[in-house]
Amino acid sequence: FLPPDASEELERSANAYYVEKFRPHIQRRTELFREAAPTARIVELDTSNHTLFIAKEDETVDAILTFLG
Repeated sequence: FLPPDASEELERSANAYYVEKFRPHIQRRTELFREAAPTARIVELDTSNHTLFIAKEDETVDAILTFLG
């Protein structure tokens, strides 16, 4: 997370890192997990923070309830 007063240059640099390095890394790790657990049901929720359960509360609850059956 960038501070609210981050410069435009820092924002551009952070966004470039996310797009060029971090996101591809996460995608590779996800694919490795899919290969390792081919029968698993993987739910991907589009969010970029670690407070998924707050940012996407309804989707998170739905996924958990579906999992619990």
